[in-house]
Amino acid sequence: MKAPDRSLMIPNAEVTKDMLSEWLTEIPDDAEIGIDVGQFGQLDLLAIREGGDPDMWILALGGISYPAEKPMLDELRTQMAERLRETDQSDKGVMIVTIEGVVSGAPDLFSMSVHEGFKFRDRTHANEFIEEFSDVLRHALILAC
Repeated sequence: MKAPDRSLMIPNAEVTKDMLSEWLTEIPDDAEIGIDVGQFGQLDLLAIREGGDPDMWILALGGISYPAEKPMLDELRTQMAERLRETDQSDKGVMIVTIEGVVSGAPDLFSMSVHEGFKFRDRTHANEFIEEFSDVLRHALILAC
């Protein structure tokens, strides 16, 4: 198997459908593919195959670059935390799950425990929140609880 094309690993490079297809052809069928935050803050597609040689393939995607846009992201997170403080939490309802975890509010915006998740009263309320903070809530899903 040939080595991965290192040009595909440049942070924030525009990734085309052809680049993605080429990258996928290099990945063995038994590799697990997931999403990770890369060393430059960009989202990466990551493929791992235990015991392979090579055993990891990375495709850096565009997206929010934390070092470059950190002040903007921090401001959005502050606004999001404030909105959660202003919102009444429900005993039953729905939660928002992202690649960073469950939206939880205080003390942190995200948690890996559903027991700490902020419960919105209904799906409509959660969707409005997702639309308002779409730059922070990447890959958001609504989970009924």
